[in-house]
Amino acid sequence: MSRITHTELQTALKDSQGPDAYARMKAECEGAVVEWRWANCIMKPYNPLDRIVINWPVRKWTKKPDKYGFIHGLDEQQRIRVVRSKPPTSKDSRTDETFVVEAPGGAWWFSYPDDCKTAPDEIAWIETDEDRWLRMLAITYFSVHETLLHWESGQLIRQEDRNWEGVNTQDVPEALSAKFSMEESRTTTMEYEYSEDGTLQSAIEKYFRGTDPEPAFTTTKYLRLPEGVTLKTLLADAEEILVREIPPAIQKLKLSQPVYALLLKFTGVDTDVTGYPPPLLLPTAALREKIFQDKTPAEALYFCWSIADLVGFDGVSSTACEHTELDEKLQTIFQLTINSSRSSYAQVRKMYQRVCARLNALDWSHILPTTDDFIIFPVDDHGEMDPRKDILASVPHDKLTLLMERKRIWKMKLK
Repeated sequence: MSRITHTELQTALKDSQGPDAYARMKAECEGAVVEWRWANCIMKPYNPLDRIVINWPVRKWTKKPDKYGFIHGLDEQQRIRVVRSKPPTSKDSRTDETFVVEAPGGAWWFSYPDDCKTAPDEIAWIETDEDRWLRMLAITYFSVHETLLHWESGQLIRQEDRNWEGVNTQDVPEALSAKFSMEESRTTTMEYEYSEDGTLQSAIEKYFRGTDPEPAFTTTKYLRLPEGVTLKTLLADAEEILVREIPPAIQKLKLSQPVYALLLKFTGVDTDVTGYPPPLLLPTAALREKIFQDKTPAEALYFCWSIADLVGFDGVSSTACEHTELDEKLQTIFQLTINSSRSSYAQVRKMYQRVCARLNALDWSHILPTTDDFIIFPVDDHGEMDPRKDILASVPHDKLTLLMERKRIWKMKLK
């Protein structure tokens, strides 16, 4: 069986433009429908391990409309031919629509947004072997990407996701003339390993630029927990490593200027793509005074403690703990908290608070020069957590009293 090429994808994009193409496709696909059925998502072929590795919700048919679901039109062979966000009887014409055109070895999926019925915003060729997903080649509103799934003896051993940026459905003429090469692509692979009994043991993600033979970075996305390991034990282990490894990591910087704080960025969120040990920021006392000179008091208090803004100032040093065991433990903690069906960061947040409280109790005089009101606490750079809660849980009250008297931190009620 020949493989669908980028050129054939471009031809499909060209042939699907205009209201006549939309009308023909709609008539053909809806005309084949003999049954309408609701599901909690779009029932495309998918990677079955995503449910374990990235907590992808279980895809299932539902007996009644799902709040965030889609209704599917099935033909006599129970193949999906139409997907809509509203029932076909709905009086509201603004509905996302996808038409599925069957072809040897797979099917074309043409998706039209609710505000445009003259051009699809996504076209995907999905290649299957019975119900097993093998490949997808798609052009979307943002890019062109290809997914390849490699199977051995019934087990998925690797997924490759290749992306070409700058070619999309927003600019059809440019997309139709685009050329595609491996050198201009970006590739992410997920490699799966299994235990002897066939249970998934690990999933390792690797990111490649162009044709580089070595990955730019590697991340463990999933690890099966060994016997006796729990979230509680992982948090305790990570805490001990952080308290032990942070001081020497900072000492290696050999800072000469006094710093007024050590700020630990919360990690384990979806924006952390290169590791989980927290970035450590150390702003100088001179920078703090400059901020208070240049800003209003309210502005100065914000910038002085905002990790997202401090990274843009001169006078801020940064580092992180390069520790493989710590990275693996924090990644597994992420797997059990944020990336679980009971998503919650609360226990991780408390662990970082405990780490900072213990670090505040250390004698830092032999590690780096500090001000007499030097403090350590964890910081959220997304602005979703109240920093005062982390400060109160991490910093000795005598230091906070001193800072408040000097008007160098927000007023807080000390218990």
